[in-house]
Amino acid sequence: MKRVVFLMVVGALVTANAAQYTLFGVDDGNGIAGTSQFFTADCWADNNGVDVGPLYSSPDIEAIDSQTLGGTIYAVGGVADAANPNELYTVTTGGAITLVDADLGLANEVWGGSFRPGTTEFWVSIKNNGISYVNVATAGYDVTSITSSGSFEGIAWQDENTLYSITELGELSKHSYDGSTLSLVDTVDINPGGAEYEAMEFAPDGKLVVAQQKADEGYFEVDLDGTFGALTSLATYDGARDIESFTFIPEPTTMSMIAVLSGAFVFIRRRFIV
Repeated sequence: MKRVVFLMVVGALVTANAAQYTLFGVDDGNGIAGTSQFFTADCWADNNGVDVGPLYSSPDIEAIDSQTLGGTIYAVGGVADAANPNELYTVTTGGAITLVDADLGLANEVWGGSFRPGTTEFWVSIKNNGISYVNVATAGYDVTSITSSGSFEGIAWQDENTLYSITELGELSKHSYDGSTLSLVDTVDINPGGAEYEAMEFAPDGKLVVAQQKADEGYFEVDLDGTFGALTSLATYDGARDIESFTFIPEPTTMSMIAVLSGAFVFIRRRFIV
């Protein structure tokens, strides 16, 4: 009986950990360039999502991501001029931002961002200036330049050695990284005509999701194993959503269930298992 109860709780914990997550994104609020509105959405069902937090007239947030599912979300805003430098923020899932570095010293406006798995490196794509990364574990939020060429709207790490990038007009590229050099592996045009892309991210289930705008607005899964770059529609949203960046967060109900089941596991282990 002890073993049955133990296995039931462990099974419930595994199920809860594999359960729901939701998209957490930022767009140009109300379609107004230079403003920022955080939102949550289900990218597997047609919907416009739900705004969270206030509409920010400043900063212009262009890149968000977290190191792990449920971890601290970081964001970069600003246009890298003297009056409005690139700034690093942390963001709550309620849409509240906290400034942690007032000037990252980047050469131009940040367009996309993604954490390299297993590290504290927040990689960012920079308008007309390639890719750099910010080490969020260092006191000065040190910046390292990886390449000064390229202009990518979105970037997303698949694993610690594989990075994908996308341009505004839909040129999807796969890159390999050996710890010092980023090398191009493959490139494909995924644009069906007239569409624009600014955001993409790997979902916790390993699927690459892109947000397509200006034509057939919606979320699409990108095939990386069969026909490279082939798109499968997941959901649509209203064209008023000018999505700049997104990541994924656990649904609140999932986190609550995990906490409850974890407590039950500890109680049963102490009470019945010796």
